[in-house]
Amino acid sequence: MRIAIISHNIVKQGSGQGKVTYELVRYLLEKGYFIDLYGEAVDADLIRHNKIKFFIIKIPQKPAIIRNILFIIIVNRKLKTIKLKRAKYYDIIHIDSGCTTTDFWDISTCHYCHNRSKEYEKGIYHRFCAIINSRLEKWMYKKLIVSESFRDNRMQSKKSIIAVSKRLKDDLQEYIGIDPKKINIIHNGVDLDEFNPENRDFFHQELLNLYFGSSLDRNSFIMLFVGDLIKRKGIDLLLNAMKQMQPNIKLLIVGQERLIYINKVVKYGMGNNIKFIGFQNNIAGIYKGSDVLIVPSLYDSFGNVVLEAMACGTPVIVSKFAGSSEIISEGINGLTFDTFEGLVEKMDLLYKNRDLYESIRINARRTAVKYSWTAMAMAVEKLYLAMLNQNR
Repeated sequence: MRIAIISHNIVKQGSGQGKVTYELVRYLLEKGYFIDLYGEAVDADLIRHNKIKFFIIKIPQKPAIIRNILFIIIVNRKLKTIKLKRAKYYDIIHIDSGCTTTDFWDISTCHYCHNRSKEYEKGIYHRFCAIINSRLEKWMYKKLIVSESFRDNRMQSKKSIIAVSKRLKDDLQEYIGIDPKKINIIHNGVDLDEFNPENRDFFHQELLNLYFGSSLDRNSFIMLFVGDLIKRKGIDLLLNAMKQMQPNIKLLIVGQERLIYINKVVKYGMGNNIKFIGFQNNIAGIYKGSDVLIVPSLYDSFGNVVLEAMACGTPVIVSKFAGSSEIISEGINGLTFDTFEGLVEKMDLLYKNRDLYESIRINARRTAVKYSWTAMAMAVEKLYLAMLNQNR
């Protein structure tokens, strides 16, 4: 089987979507499939493989929304060429969502629903990007929208969408109108070797020494936030919750530092307890050294950070509005909330109840083991084979 995969990036580090595609490609190569990659960047270890061809898509350095539109235009042209040759070259054409507005594809992995999230985007630029992306999204999936005129459209039967969570599947159905029968839920995976529970005490003390200067205070409790510092990610909610925590509870914030939130922490007088540490290369060590990961998102389709933390044996408190909450069994392998009061309650509970904490910590790792990258890729491969059999 020869597969064409189109994605902005196929990389191991630096891009969540790129990581998903990278792990899928790596698995497919191990299974002996031939793959043509179309994108801006690909990891060097993939390029060297003798069963891969990489067709680079060069995009000039422009603002993100401009780059995305240019990428779509170029991919649309390439897909028209591919369509003419597909009978000879490709059994499956697999794209990442947002790569094209044409219908020359078989499977699309959808990581996000812009039509759902745009109501949470604030600021002129982010709002503009959300509106543009939501319209492109509807254009791309127009052949899968359920309506009287399309119910018997044969084009529908030849396409399938991979949604990374049930919440995303529901959003695609509600906000775009996609036939749910065409949507397959395949959760993202996690690298169980990189993210593991080893040396948690060492990393915990290292974080205290490095960021809080509390090398003698081994009882300090470190909470962690990893992600974009934007309203949709719930950072305002978390900072307000921290005002009600005991002084012994610390918070590390990983992500691009934004002055508006740094000023809020200063205003709250919590500079000693809340630290912004920017982007981190050794994120696994940060997970291991933290006691709890907080995901307070107002909307999120999934979020790999939850699986990564759980694989490190770090308990998670996840908003019910985040797709990753669907892998949480309340009080067993994590905690969830849907109100501000609920967040404060769950943060306080994990700090005070050590028996519950230890139980969740152990079960978190056990859950993560079920979500390896291999399990994810096998599910995609199964979808490929089912589609080939259907087409035949």
